[in-house]
Amino acid sequence: MRAGTREVTHWTQPLFRPHGQGVAAFLSRRRNGIAEVLVRARAEGGLRNGVELGPTVQCVPNSYADLPAPPYFDLVLTGRARYDTVLSEEGGRFYRAQTRYRVVDAPPDLPPPHHRTTGGSRSIG
Repeated sequence: MRAGTREVTHWTQPLFRPHGQGVAAFLSRRRNGIAEVLVRARAEGGLRNGVELGPTVQCVPNSYADLPAPPYFDLVLTGRARYDTVLSEEGGRFYRAQTRYRVVDAPPDLPPPHHRTTGGSRSIG
């Protein structure tokens, strides 16, 4: 690649082709008049000081063809969506990579193993 107006004028950059559309979805609900979002803490490479809070489910569904699906996987794909859109990944580093972003209504009695609310340290449930 070449760009005469950048601090580095040329470089090589591999392109990766995903093997399916990704999903990043949050389960949400209102309880006692307060909006709650179910988040998941994940340790990932490059995080030196803890974990990152992210979507309830974040994955590439094709990766689970022969494996058990992540918790809440079916619910975030089939539940009533308050928001649902497909976006291309930024930067163009991944060839035609797209992610489906959703916010889905959570049932009021949903048990939340390994999840916390975004409104503090209490557990949903």
